[in-house]
Amino acid sequence: MSSDIAHFVDNNRQKLTLSSFDGYKIFQIRSKEKTGSVRLVANIFNNQGKKIASEQKDIQIIDQIQTNVKTSQLQVGKKEGSIHLRFTDKNGKLLSGLNSRIYTHLPKQYANFSKPYVEVKNGSATIPLTTQTLAGKNIPISFQIEGLSQMVTKNITILPEQPIKVDVLVEKSKMEANPNEKTKIIVELKDRYNNLVFNDSSHTFQLQTDNSSSLSIKNTSNTLKNGTGTVEAYGTQIPGLTHFAVTVSPDLAKNSFQIADKKETLTVQ
Repeated sequence: MSSDIAHFVDNNRQKLTLSSFDGYKIFQIRSKEKTGSVRLVANIFNNQGKKIASEQKDIQIIDQIQTNVKTSQLQVGKKEGSIHLRFTDKNGKLLSGLNSRIYTHLPKQYANFSKPYVEVKNGSATIPLTTQTLAGKNIPISFQIEGLSQMVTKNITILPEQPIKVDVLVEKSKMEANPNEKTKIIVELKDRYNNLVFNDSSHTFQLQTDNSSSLSIKNTSNTLKNGTGTVEAYGTQIPGLTHFAVTVSPDLAKNSFQIADKKETLTVQ
């Protein structure tokens, strides 16, 4: 190697001699705490010591590699999507000379990858994937570039489908007949896979009970912000059993999804 900013791992020097009987040889290079360029020169000699081939390559050693992640709009439901990566130095300059492989890890309940790795070409890579049935925000995804020891972890979002049902959760299912007793009633929008529709803030809900004498609700309506809304209910001095009914506006009956096979497509509302 032409510079002392890197060395061969085998002998901790800038020069390395190896013998090969099967046509190739693998070796490792380690950088030091310096940046710059180093030229790697490989000379091949035959058994008589005559040089029969020579190749050289410039290797750039930089301070930091930044990983920039952009995704297509990812949505649950076995849908195709992609993650786009750009590798830059600390000043944001694309590492156009970076060519390698990248391995990706994402929990299988979120998505599947068609290949165990993809090629990094001229500092960029595109990773195709197929989503599963679990949505989420800030999902950790890890990237490992071949040749680099550091693993990079970023966060992505996989969106739910449109809401088709409402879940009602009661913080306390049993209360004393006491005006000081209270509980929270939580209303959630869910898609067909039972994901919270966290990207929907366009709906409101109205809560109705069949026994207002034993349960007092001051504000029976609220906005479903990020797919969820809450009202508080208070006990009274009269014991009893109360049932809830929830009405959502706009009506979820207008939403639908399709189930398809090779012969036909069924629309479910």
